Amino acid sequence: HFTPYNHELFGFGGRRALETVTRRLQAAEAAGGVVTRLITDIPSEARGKGGPYTADLLENEANPIVVAIGLGGPEAGFPRKDMKPFFERARAAGYATVAHAGETAGAEHVREAVLDLGVRRVQHGVRAVEDEATLRLLAERQVCCDVALTSNECRKVVKAVAEHPLRQMMAAGVPVTLSTDDPPF
Repeated sequence: HFTPYNHELFGFGGRRALETVTRRLQAAEAAGGVVTRLITDIPSEARGKGGPYTADLLENEANPIVVAIGLGGPEAGFPRKDMKPFFERARAAGYATVAHAGETAGAEHVREAVLDLGVRRVQHGVRAVEDEATLRLLAERQVCCDVALTSNECRKVVKAVAEHPLRQMMAAGVPVTLSTDDPPF
């Protein structure tokens, strides 16, 4: 995940930052390093300017390692459905869609990510277990949830990893990955 809009805010320039990161990742790959692809994130707290900025960037830049648009940042007070116009634009430009949802806000955020944003993956999604219909939606559409066990424990989404709803998600037929989150987690 890479957030060009933040680099724009910090005065470095979002396009410049994306070009720099792209050059370096491509050079590392050419030298035998890992293959890396980027998801350009919209920070939910900056949706008013960050959303249009990121959609414009994807529509106007033919970056060979950018594969999707994503949504990061806080959930509470930032409905996922508010990002629909930007996700539609990115999808029309040929990009996949993913979103952070269902960690610090409930199942409704997961549902909005799937129905309104048309995501293929959900980062976290663990609060989907609060609503059977949302679990079924994830399973039926085979939307994968990238679950970060230690993040969920650190953020107090679950009391302990041993109590994590991962098994419940899997039993419902939801595809999951065991993933990581920001470095502190």
